[in-house]
Amino acid sequence: MYDHLGLRVTDLAASVRFYTAVLAPLGFRPIVPGEMSVKEQIAVFSRAKVIVAPHGAALANLAFAPPGAALVEIVSSAIEEMNEFRFLCQVAGVRARRVVSNDLDEEAPAEGLEMHRSYRADVGELLSAVREALAPRGAA
Repeated sequence: MYDHLGLRVTDLAASVRFYTAVLAPLGFRPIVPGEMSVKEQIAVFSRAKVIVAPHGAALANLAFAPPGAALVEIVSSAIEEMNEFRFLCQVAGVRARRVVSNDLDEEAPAEGLEMHRSYRADVGELLSAVREALAPRGAA
C-alpha cells in the first residue's frame, strides 16, 4: 500500500496509476479532463457525487457539479491560499475538503514557479477525506 502520493505535473501516467490503485476500490474511476471534449467534461462533472483531484485548471468544471456533490482537493502548502475553487464550491453548493501537503520537493521546477513544485500528500489523510466525502451528509 502507498503511504504518500507524489504529485508530479510531468508524470500524468503515474498519477492515473496511483488514483486507480488507491481510489478504484472505493468506486472511483480516473479521468483526464484535458483529454476530453468540453461536452464530455460537463457530462462527467454534472454526474459526479465526489471529485478527488489536485488543484488545477480542470477544477473549473466544478461549475457543472450538482449541488450536494463533494470535492477533495489536494494542494501543496505553496498554493493553499489559492481559494478560487473553494469559492466556486460555495457558489455551486458543493462541499469542499482539502488535503494540504507541506512535503515539497527541494528542487524548484525548471520554469521556477513555486506553485508548480512537486509534492507528496499523505495517503491516509487523503483516504480519510474521501471517506468523509462519501459519507451521507450529517454522518461525518
